[in-house]
Amino acid sequence: MLFHTALATPVVFPRQPSISNTTTSNRIETCTFIPHWVPNIVRYPDCLGALSIFHGAESTLPTTERYEFLARGSPRTTTLTPLQTPRKYRQKTCTIAVAMLSTFPMSFLPPGAERRVYEGSDVATLDELMGAATEVALDCVKEPRVRSRPTVGWTPRGTLSRRGIAVAVWESGSFIDRLIPGGVEIGRNGSWVGDLEVE
Repeated sequence: MLFHTALATPVVFPRQPSISNTTTSNRIETCTFIPHWVPNIVRYPDCLGALSIFHGAESTLPTTERYEFLARGSPRTTTLTPLQTPRKYRQKTCTIAVAMLSTFPMSFLPPGAERRVYEGSDVATLDELMGAATEVALDCVKEPRVRSRPTVGWTPRGTLSRRGIAVAVWESGSFIDRLIPGGVEIGRNGSWVGDLEVE
């Protein structure tokens, strides 16, 4: 397994290292321990629970079908079925989020993300996103490179706008969790907020 070091540059926090993991199966995730993503700890069993919630919440949709994922307020650009983002799946300490990179303020783009303007629409299957969430939880939370500190992470997905979908694992209630409000949320207290209307 190869590792690279990158620097995240959040506005209100000092520069903190993040670790990009390139695995033998060509998976690329950026793992980080910056405090606005993981101020305390994320437990891997909670992430397994969040993954189960992700699968259960989307079980009525065909997971191999391509969908157009949209940031709130973004116009559709395809004839595919639209799904509103952000989408968050929570279990105790762990939140799995599917969010458009366009939703992140430029100063708070995920560590390692290219600093540019992202489109509010991109295409992926739910299988691709669930697989990505599983990989990030495994590589960043269960088997982190920096074992002395809790780590979380994210990976890009999508096809239309140069991988404009972020699949992230972060601590529930963290700064970044509050900064990116959910359009669809399930977990924590068992409540469900359904899809918002998509134009």
